Amino acid sequence: MDSTPYLLGMQGLREVGINLVAAGGFGAEPGGITSFEEALRDAQARGFAEADPTLDVGGGDSAHKISLLASFAFGGWVDYRELLGAIAAEATVAAWAERAESLEKRIQRLGPINLAAIEEYEEESQRKVYLDAQNTDLMEALQTLEQAIAKIAFDEFAISHRITVSVAEVVQGDDIVTGQCQLLHHV
Repeated sequence: MDSTPYLLGMQGLREVGINLVAAGGFGAEPGGITSFEEALRDAQARGFAEADPTLDVGGGDSAHKISLLASFAFGGWVDYRELLGAIAAEATVAAWAERAESLEKRIQRLGPINLAAIEEYEEESQRKVYLDAQNTDLMEALQTLEQAIAKIAFDEFAISHRITVSVAEVVQGDDIVTGQCQLLHHV
């Protein structure tokens, strides 16, 4: 039996405790206890199980303890009856051990924990905020530049149009040589 039981649920806790008792896990000689009843009597004699073992064997004692711990941890009462009701009837140590092994493999596939990642994330988040602000400034500057270019283009068009109209007025009705002279004189 694995010497490090997984606490994955109350049924698992209850059955791991029972199996530890049955395997002589509370100090009895290995192989010296041959039945669950004998192991339970030994656990009662050593103070690991109540005289009325109903709560110990049925998971109620574990439910009470987990209820108290959860209440302290989360700042509100957690009813042990809800915990007992959450135990699947088909839950077994073997099923929990299989689930624990599966979870352990999934966690191992994630690879080692990069403890610096949180700090790096915070630094990069600050850098992103800075770069986003720069991007906003650049976009506003680009918009201002595009407006200035549009105004210059419009002003250039207006000046060009006035020149064209002026040239047309000077040249109108004159021959080309005279028009050129008047144009040079006009400018």
